[in-house]
Amino acid sequence: MTESTFPEKKSKAELEQLIKANGGKIYQTNTAALDTICIAERRTVKVASLQKVGDTNIIRPSWLIDCVKQNVKDVGLPDLVLPFEPRHIFFIMEDRDEDFNINADRFGDSYARDTSIEELQEILKKMGIVKQEAPAVLDASTSQRIEARIQEKVNSGYTAPCGWLFRGLSFFFFSPGNQANGEEKGNTTLDLHLNLLQNTARFAGANSATSLEAPGITHIIVNSDTVSSADVASLRRSMAALPGRKVPHLVSSKWVEESWKNGTLLNEERK
Repeated sequence: MTESTFPEKKSKAELEQLIKANGGKIYQTNTAALDTICIAERRTVKVASLQKVGDTNIIRPSWLIDCVKQNVKDVGLPDLVLPFEPRHIFFIMEDRDEDFNINADRFGDSYARDTSIEELQEILKKMGIVKQEAPAVLDASTSQRIEARIQEKVNSGYTAPCGWLFRGLSFFFFSPGNQANGEEKGNTTLDLHLNLLQNTARFAGANSATSLEAPGITHIIVNSDTVSSADVASLRRSMAALPGRKVPHLVSSKWVEESWKNGTLLNEERK
C-alpha cells in the first residue's frame, strides 16, 4: 500500500516487483484473496481506513526485504518465509501482539533470521546494563530427585552426561613436592597439563583432593611424562603407610584423557 524507507528505500512499484520475482501475488484490496498480507509503513488514507476497522494486521515492507535477504543466505535450504517480528509490525489487531513477540527476544534480536552488524549494534545499545540476579539454588530434595533420575537413565543404558563421568570419585593430582604439604602447595605446584586435567575432572563430577591425607581419595593421577619411576615408587610407599586406608588407583594422566574422550571409565589397571 506504500513505499519502503527502511531498511532500504523502495517505491511501491519496486516492492510489487520484488514480490512477483519471489513467487508472490499482488492484490489492490485486502479482501481479494484469503490470507492477504497488507504491506505499509506510512499512514495513508487507505491505511488509516484499515486501522479504523481494526481487523487486519499491517506489516512493514522491511519484512519483505528481510525474507528475500534470508532466502539468499539460506540457499540450498527449504524456502520458508520469516515469522513476523515486532519490528515488522506497523499495526496490530487487539490482543494479537503475543503472536509476534515470541519471534524475537526482549531486546528485539530475531530467533529466525541472521542479524546484520548494524542491527546488532542497535540491539546492544538497547540492552544497557542488565542487573544480574542471584542464581537460583536447588533445594537438597530437588537436587537428589534430579540426580536419581539421571542415574536411572544411565543404569538403563543411556549415555551418561559429560558432567556425570567421574561422579562419586575423588582425584589427587600428584606432582613431586605436593604430596605432603596440604592444600596450599597442592594447588600451586601442578604443571599446566595436570591443571587442565584437574579442570576437566571437576567438570565431569570428580572431587579434587588437595592432599594425600584427604579422606576418600579413589585415584591418584600422575603425569608420566614428568614424574620419574622413583617418584612413583615413593608415592606408592606413602600410600601403603597410611593406616586403615584403601589404597587408591594410581593412574597416568592418559587414563583421565582417554576416559573423557571415550565417555566412559576405562580399566585403571591398563593405565
